[in-house]
Amino acid sequence: MSHAPTSSDRSSGQVDDRPALGSRKNFWGEDVDGLDDEDGGHSEEAGTDEAEHLARRYVLEFVQPICTATLRDTPNRGFAPHFALIFDEEPLGKGSNLDAMHRSNKIVELTDPCFHLPKQQESGGRTIENRQHRLRRRYNEETGYINYGEPTGTGIASFSEEIYEQCIHNYLWDRYRSSQDGDGDGLSVTNIEGYVEHADRLWHDPSQDSLGSLIQFIKHVREKEDD
Repeated sequence: MSHAPTSSDRSSGQVDDRPALGSRKNFWGEDVDGLDDEDGGHSEEAGTDEAEHLARRYVLEFVQPICTATLRDTPNRGFAPHFALIFDEEPLGKGSNLDAMHRSNKIVELTDPCFHLPKQQESGGRTIENRQHRLRRRYNEETGYINYGEPTGTGIASFSEEIYEQCIHNYLWDRYRSSQDGDGDGLSVTNIEGYVEHADRLWHDPSQDSLGSLIQFIKHVREKEDD
């Protein structure tokens, strides 16, 4: 991470191999241009702010997302934990969600975006299907959870320093390219070395996880360049 970005340094080897940020061809299923024909659409890249949104997008170029429901939600352990609450002073393990499809909490990768959900609407007291949602959805092959609204969300597990460095490089390159095109966010070339050093410090900050480091880096660059 010690040199200015160049087009040959992109992870794919070609700048145009990856859909431009904001393109409606974005593989990850995000309506980044606001032209979706759906109201209340679901985004697997959504974050609490723009920096987190961007960080998730860059990481998802390299990692397979995981099912948040299987990882965090209370599993279905049958009736035993419920009876334990009645007959035992100490419940055996966690509680049980009898509506859940997973039996334990673990990491399970979601599939690639592969199918469109039908749109539903109420008509004459009945629910009918009318056309389909434009964005493709992922699902958990073990449970059938779909990353759309209630069933599950799109999580990102810890990733390697190599992936972190590639995300840093790609983010800087995209900003640099935008500055050359005169469209969108820019990047001061004289600041690149300092940004790379800051990225390294963030990665080794024990208070940050891998995604958190990338989020903080993007925030730092945006603050510096937008001053």
